[in-house]
Amino acid sequence: MSLPIPTFLKSSYPVVIPTLPTREVCPKCRRVVTVHHFQTGDFTNVTYHCRIHGDIPTPMRSAIWHE
Repeated sequence: MSLPIPTFLKSSYPVVIPTLPTREVCPKCRRVVTVHHFQTGDFTNVTYHCRIHGDIPTPMRSAIWHE
């Protein structure tokens, strides 16, 4: 015997979650990074460059950044 599937009451108002704009930033100084795309054969390579720290392996997405 299976249990009944619970039903949840729908609220009368829509739930809106505000979202902040995010940018790809350097994890060390939180400055916006420059993205470079290179086409090599069938692949697209992506590199990220910070003005202060040079090439970085992986940026972070943040809603707080410095210009």
